[in-house]
This record gives sequence, structure tokens and C-alpha cells, in this order.
Amino acid sequence: MTIKILKLLFEFVIWVFVPAVAVAGLYFARKFMRGAEDRKHKDTMSSGFWAGVMLFVIVLVNRVGEFYRYGFPDNEIFQGFNLMWALMSALVGFFALSGKRMMSPRLAGLGILVLVFLSLYGILHYLFIRTYNEIVLSLVAGIVFGILTHFAASSGGLKRILE
Repeated sequence: MTIKILKLLFEFVIWVFVPAVAVAGLYFARKFMRGAEDRKHKDTMSSGFWAGVMLFVIVLVNRVGEFYRYGFPDNEIFQGFNLMWALMSALVGFFALSGKRMMSPRLAGLGILVLVFLSLYGILHYLFIRTYNEIVLSLVAGIVFGILTHFAASSGGLKRILE
């Protein structure tokens, strides 16, 4: 019975948690865009959002075009977990939120571009392509840990972002 519960929990993390974090990246990109008070800041982030979508389309066409020629990979969804990648990405997640308020409009647009592209590509790659799932799983877990640690260290931070 205990093994079945652990397997169920593991399958939940693999099949639900990781894709949900990638979708949450898109949600928070839109939330950051709507929360911008300065019109220039908002326009830059909106351009970054659509540039991230376009970059995803370019990479999607390139990758799927390769697979049509050479065949799709047939890898398992779980390919391992790398603790070093998780810890490094936790630091990135922690410090990315620390510098968010001081970000210039240009950097905010580039940040949104990267967030949108990585979210879309992460979903595609993790669920369908599956060649780097060890890295994707490790990065997602680490980034979420870093972000939650940032909110734990600041008073009311998580409550503020969820409102």
C-alpha cells in the first residue's frame, strides 16, 4: 500500500506538477504585464511576451521538422533527477525575484520573453520530445524552491503575489 501511494505521488509530480509550473510561468508573465504601471514598461513586456511566443514557434517548427526527417524520440518521461541543477536553479529563482523591482523596462521585456519561451518550450519538450527531461525536472523543482524560499524570507511575499 505504501509503495502504491509513493508511486502515485511520484506520478503526480512527473505528470501534473512540472507541466503546471510551466503553465504558471505563462500566468505570472501575464500577471507581471498587467501589473506594470508605466505604459512604456507595459508595452515592453507585452512585446517580450509575443516575442517569446514567436521564438517558441520558430523552435517548434525547427524541432518538429527534424523529427519528421529523422523520427521522434521514444524516451520515458522520467529520466532521473540532478540535484546540482536543482540547487543552482533555486539560487536563480531566489535572486531573480530579489532584483525584480529594480529591473529596467528593457530587462523586464527580455525577462518576460525568456519566461514565456521557457514555459512553452518546457511544456512541449517535457511532455512530447523528452530528450532533456532530467534537466527540465531538476530546473523546475529548483526554481520553485528558490521562489518559495524568497517568499518565505520576505514578510507576506507569497500572499502579496497571489492576491
